[in-house]
Amino acid sequence: MKRNNKSYPYPVLGVGDDILPRPSITVEPITADSENYYVTVKVQMDNKDISDLIEDGFAEYGCEVECSRTFFMRWFGFNTPEFTIALPRHGVAEKVSFDCRVSVIKDITGYMNSCAHEDYDGISFNLPAGSVLASFGKFNYNADIQYDKLHSAGSFITIIEGNDPENTTYTLDHPKIEIKLPPAMFKEYREKYNKRTSKWANVFHSSIAFNALVYALFSYNEDIHKDLLWAKTLDYRINLEPSLKPYKETMKTKTPREVMELAQALLGNPYKRMFKTIGSLDESMSAADTEYDTGV
Repeated sequence: MKRNNKSYPYPVLGVGDDILPRPSITVEPITADSENYYVTVKVQMDNKDISDLIEDGFAEYGCEVECSRTFFMRWFGFNTPEFTIALPRHGVAEKVSFDCRVSVIKDITGYMNSCAHEDYDGISFNLPAGSVLASFGKFNYNADIQYDKLHSAGSFITIIEGNDPENTTYTLDHPKIEIKLPPAMFKEYREKYNKRTSKWANVFHSSIAFNALVYALFSYNEDIHKDLLWAKTLDYRINLEPSLKPYKETMKTKTPREVMELAQALLGNPYKRMFKTIGSLDESMSAADTEYDTGV
């Protein structure tokens, strides 16, 4: 979260020591559906003068949202300190910036704040609509990340047909980690196993996808890969999910044990799911054999 370093000719909460105590902000994990991204923001502010102005309809909480890629810019205003912004998926792409603050929505005459720095003692200000009363900071997110499919390997890995007739290879210089299967193997994968309902998905996660992810984690180079979608997705999850936060430096340090643990955590314990799948298949096959024997 970046603080506002702008200077104002009047005291603003959240800027230096103009007004104390300083406010805080929490941004919930981003969610999405087929139409919108949802960004929930919670701000904490202990300042009665500003709270009273909001309650009386002279100011409001909100965020100015900007996407330079699509020229999207809009102010989202609310009268409560916890609010959810719905952003149309078709309206933003790549980097989206948020500037959260309390803004004046009705001209204020003679504004003073009882918690302001002593430099402002006895001084009042006339503030037109649009003036900033409190600044909570700025943050960004990447709209290309599949927030509605974060825990799906498909959000950062894709399987395609390769040129090598014998070996499976990996490519890391595209938006997603590319697993390139030999042509004959890819044909079989596409025809038999590439289905949402495939009972083999957990087996693929524990083998092909896991190997590709380990390769990507060991090969990660911040100067080369940091702006690619797969790297941004992994970084977002590592910084967001409590179970992954111990591995915040793993993509840089590349400690073998931590890389293996991180890969398993990102794929949701693929080995455990593989054994569960194999056990279910084994039970199904045993039941089928028993039924066949009984019917003879």
